[in-house]
Amino acid sequence: SGGREIMNDLQIALLSWVFIGLFIALLPKLRGRMSVGLPLAYFAGLFLIHWPGAALYLVDSYYYYNPVVIREGFYLTTSGVVAFTLGLFAVSLLHKRLSFETIKTGHHAATHTPVETNKLAKHLFYTGLFAYFVLQPLLGGLPTISAVVSGMVTLSVVGVCFGIKGALHVGNKKVFRRWLMVAFMFPFITLLNAAFVGYGVHNMIAIFAFTLALIKFRLRIAFILLIISYLAMSFYVTYMRDRTDYREPVWQQQASYMDRVDKISNMFSDFEFFDPGNTDHLMHIDIRLNQNHLVGSSIYYLEQGNQRFAGGETIINAIIALIPRIIWPDKPKVGGGGDIVTNYTGIEFAAGTSVGAGQILEFYVNFGRGGVLVGMFVLGMLVGLFDIRAASSIRTGDHRSFILWFLPGLGFLQAGGNLIEVTTTVGASVGTAMIAIFISKKYMQKKSTTSMDPIKLI
Repeated sequence: SGGREIMNDLQIALLSWVFIGLFIALLPKLRGRMSVGLPLAYFAGLFLIHWPGAALYLVDSYYYYNPVVIREGFYLTTSGVVAFTLGLFAVSLLHKRLSFETIKTGHHAATHTPVETNKLAKHLFYTGLFAYFVLQPLLGGLPTISAVVSGMVTLSVVGVCFGIKGALHVGNKKVFRRWLMVAFMFPFITLLNAAFVGYGVHNMIAIFAFTLALIKFRLRIAFILLIISYLAMSFYVTYMRDRTDYREPVWQQQASYMDRVDKISNMFSDFEFFDPGNTDHLMHIDIRLNQNHLVGSSIYYLEQGNQRFAGGETIINAIIALIPRIIWPDKPKVGGGGDIVTNYTGIEFAAGTSVGAGQILEFYVNFGRGGVLVGMFVLGMLVGLFDIRAASSIRTGDHRSFILWFLPGLGFLQAGGNLIEVTTTVGASVGTAMIAIFISKKYMQKKSTTSMDPIKLI
């Protein structure tokens, strides 16, 4: 009876995420404003690393981690998601009072032709790729500069979003589909170059969320998203199956790109469709997409007195990390996500293993359960603010202002990262936005004293 009650509670918590996701997606329309998808993208990132891992424990006779620890972590995360949504709602209530959408188009905005917009989209996209393939390997080890270069990589995402926005505005379905296909390339680009797919997947999610925020929601879109999600999960378990064999020649032997393409082709020639009855598939998800294990472990580790709460230390470190080392050469080094996880869960990881703390865990280890509620509420307000300002800019045709808000806004979309990564990315993205605005001046010269018409929806 007790076990059945626990399972029912888990099912309710899992179902609540579905309704919260729908609410976040529909909130801008309910409030009569636009969105560029930042809140939805953040929720999707959090969903990806928490929801599937919890849902696995509804499968009879399956477990890899302690189910009690998983449930505790998921319940705390669910409360954090509710707080995040309330933060979004609070900003949504305040946005008209604070005049977020009263930009004077005669002074700031510009209406541009589809050709201009498409040129800007392509140049931002190629600049991002150049930064990823050329600048990042060359300058990745230099303090401050490496952060700006990392932000430049994200210009490729901004470029695709510009391309999609331009195609939607003129109703060009062919160009729209072409840019969406480019979005699908991101996981394969990162797989080809670095043998990772996570970064590319998060870029793709940001683009999809941007697109969903601009188009009318229809049942067929929900059906398409379900199919894409299933295929993505199938790709993931196939990738996890062959990941070690693929990474060895990439990392150790510096295999040529042609050899890497051949190996990726072989991976798809033996493609596995996700099967919830396949224990190997479930374990692949559980091991890499179950942040609940870390959150739950930190709850038991701290509440049993094995470690003291951080009391805001990691949050202060995240603020210190915002100061460029070029300004503060003697800035103290601060611990990363792996250090936080080990210190506050007691779990040791192999040397070189990358482990993200995630905002839920980090807020908890600082101030307990109340810290999760307050921290996620504030984070929801920040993400909502950047989303509203970027959406206001794109509605009035002010592309430069859009870049200035949207690019740093993308820095928040690291649900599985630590706060230092979030703050440094957001800070560096402001500098990167200046570069993008400089590029835009060459292609966006036509001024207008009238606001843009609403984006045509297809």
